[in-house]
Amino acid sequence: MLDIEKMRDNAVNSYVTAAHGIFGDLGNSALLKTIDTLIKIYRNIDPSVHKNPIIAYRYIDPLRDIDKSKYISSVLSPDHITTELDKPCAIEISGSTTLFISNYDDFDPTELSRDAIVYLFKDQTEFFFIGGKIYEVINPLGQLHASIFSRPSYKSLMKALKDYGIRQASNSTCQILKNIWTDNNRLILCNKPEHIMRNSLTQFLYSVLQDAEVRPEQNVDDSHPVDIKITWNLTNRRAIIEIKWLGKSLSDTVGGYTSYTEARARSGAKQLADYLDSSHEFGPTVQTRGYLVIFDARRKNMHSIPASLSYDDGFHYANKEINFNPLYHIQRSDFEEPVRFFMAPLCHEVI
Repeated sequence: MLDIEKMRDNAVNSYVTAAHGIFGDLGNSALLKTIDTLIKIYRNIDPSVHKNPIIAYRYIDPLRDIDKSKYISSVLSPDHITTELDKPCAIEISGSTTLFISNYDDFDPTELSRDAIVYLFKDQTEFFFIGGKIYEVINPLGQLHASIFSRPSYKSLMKALKDYGIRQASNSTCQILKNIWTDNNRLILCNKPEHIMRNSLTQFLYSVLQDAEVRPEQNVDDSHPVDIKITWNLTNRRAIIEIKWLGKSLSDTVGGYTSYTEARARSGAKQLADYLDSSHEFGPTVQTRGYLVIFDARRKNMHSIPASLSYDDGFHYANKEINFNPLYHIQRSDFEEPVRFFMAPLCHEVI
């Protein structure tokens, strides 16, 4: 939803007005070139997961010579950006499509803005420096958009996953997900329930994610299928989701059961890390991020199959997070923190 107050503040304290008021038509031209380049850059990197500050600037004088000796690298087009922005950096936007990359600490945005339109992205906040003054870019679109110049992607996916966990998975309110249980008290899962979980989550993500294609059970290469793949339109970004479930389910053996503990979640993390490595090898220009989703149906004291459980036993694992080792979501920039859905039972005293 748009924040009307923020839109009003943006109109009153407009960097657009400042660019024209201070530099005239050349200021307008430099600002438009800067914004157009930012949009193209953010098609290749998602600012919502970008931790390093970025300065991007365009000199007011379109005929100014570029001193290429001071730059550490160059990129022929914003569409070719891959790892150039992995560190804090400054980007000069030239008259062509070429971008010239410098060290971030070599620039003072305030001083630079006396001759250039200067954009700063830092700590998930955007600013323009124009004529020695700073203008915060008001974001009326809320937290899902780290930048008003980018489309929502990874951040919107994480929000959707958390919403699904609360609204659908926690009490199995989804009509598809209801079919995973063998009993009314939600204690025992059906045999091989993963495809039901995948279909339920796919349907939810398909309904809520804008500008994205959501597909179940996709290959990242010839031998690695993932449960769900999401691709955002007009960007190079995609997400792969690996689903694991914990708890007790019916097995193929008559009267038998299969139980999975948190060790299965840890093996799923390793599996997803391998998928990501393969994905980067086969699609090096695509920005791929991995999500491990865990449907947690564990119950305590389920050595036999009671008709019901006490509240303490049924909810024993409700707030027990899984200990992952290694911590891929900390060690890797492409691995999101695992998401766990605790699936609540209906609990009474044991009969």
